Amino acid sequence: MSDALLEVVAKGKSLPMPDRIAAIRELAASLDVDESFWLSDDWDSILDRRASELDHDPSRAVPWTDVDRRLEERVRRHVDG
Repeated sequence: MSDALLEVVAKGKSLPMPDRIAAIRELAASLDVDESFWLSDDWDSILDRRASELDHDPSRAVPWTDVDRRLEERVRRHVDG
């Protein structure tokens, strides 16, 4: 990653969740992709609700290492099962 990109990412991580989501949307909108890339309105609402819940109660956050482990376990069950 370039120094400029590292700086943008570091600043982005310091933003509140709603601002991070807005920044992601703005960057994604600048990509040349088809409509299938975008989240449905239902998923968009769910993500907004969950971000708001975390803003109001950060103790509900789950560490990425736990999420990653759980996802890996689910994929492994699906592939092996």
